[in-house]
Amino acid sequence: MSKRSRARNKQLRNRRKKQKLVVQSPASSATSGRLNRRTVSRLAEATNLINAGHFSEAEEILTEEDRRHNGHPSILEDLLWLHQAQEDHLSATLIAERLLRVRPQDAEVRLSLDRGDEAGRMFAFTLAKAVKSPDLMDALHHFAFSTRGPDQLRSEALNVLQENDRLGPGPHRVFYGGEWKEIELFSPEITDVPQPVKTPKLEKLHEEGYFALSDDDPEKAELIFRRCIELDPDDPTSRHNLAGALIQYGDYESEVEAKRILNDLLERFPDYSFARTSLAQLAIRVGDLQAACDLMAPLKQRQQMHRSEIMAYFSVVGEISFAGNALESVEQTVSMMEQIDPNHPNTSIFRRRLDFARRASNSPLQRQSLAIPGHFQGRSDNGSGQRY
Repeated sequence: MSKRSRARNKQLRNRRKKQKLVVQSPASSATSGRLNRRTVSRLAEATNLINAGHFSEAEEILTEEDRRHNGHPSILEDLLWLHQAQEDHLSATLIAERLLRVRPQDAEVRLSLDRGDEAGRMFAFTLAKAVKSPDLMDALHHFAFSTRGPDQLRSEALNVLQENDRLGPGPHRVFYGGEWKEIELFSPEITDVPQPVKTPKLEKLHEEGYFALSDDDPEKAELIFRRCIELDPDDPTSRHNLAGALIQYGDYESEVEAKRILNDLLERFPDYSFARTSLAQLAIRVGDLQAACDLMAPLKQRQQMHRSEIMAYFSVVGEISFAGNALESVEQTVSMMEQIDPNHPNTSIFRRRLDFARRASNSPLQRQSLAIPGHFQGRSDNGSGQRY
């Protein structure tokens, strides 16, 4: 056997070993198998369209090639990535199931999550998340509690496991930020359904009160919300906003009265989350971080929250982290806020505060952490399973 033949055989053996360890990504899958040049070119075109966000054109190409080649694994891989990019979870699941039928690879998924390259690991995660078979869930569980791979992907694996009832809220000991930490998971369903206001007159007064608070006019806001309470003594929103107006005065007596209103409100309406978040904010102002965490703890058990409640929750979590100089926790919180509601005023405020704090500390991130939720999985109220 010539030296050239021996070298060629060695290359083939090394390639096979690598293929056993890494599930190929769509970027490399287009050149595998027995696809002709035309199809390889079409798959490359579809990949470019997906990267550019032109999902419809890419889907048209991939669907056509799927019909021509009768479920070739490389084409199915690309279709799976496309549907994940579209957040079309039902279609992704159907494609993943077809892919497993033509190429069983539970063992490869475990190996790719553990030791694969970035593309292979991401593809293995996508496949496991879509199919949700017991073996693939076990592979995700092993990966989530390992030290392998990026923190963000292991965090997403934890959320997938909890969403599929394979993991409780915690606390769980995980490797994050270069060290082992205790974290808790928080996974309410997010709803955007507006809370009904009982009468048009009350709704109009609420709007006037909000504008007064925005204009830093606590006197006008106080009068408006006291009028709202007269119209409907059982409306928790009016009482909460009255407390907000009193706090805006900035004097001790007004704050004491606001705190009394909020405590009464929490006792009468224990599920009204804004009373908890406002009381927690007051606790943070006097440096009682433990009291703030205790007030927030029951919210972690909620199964559903309005988007505004979630933003209030993370605003408090961010304040607790700032007060404890835990900039890593602030970074996680701000990232959540940017995904949930990037246009919320607190989102940009917290990002600016974080950037300033990081410059002032002259270090990328502080490594402290607090006993607050560090991971969040949100589900939209349309059942799509959207992650935040």
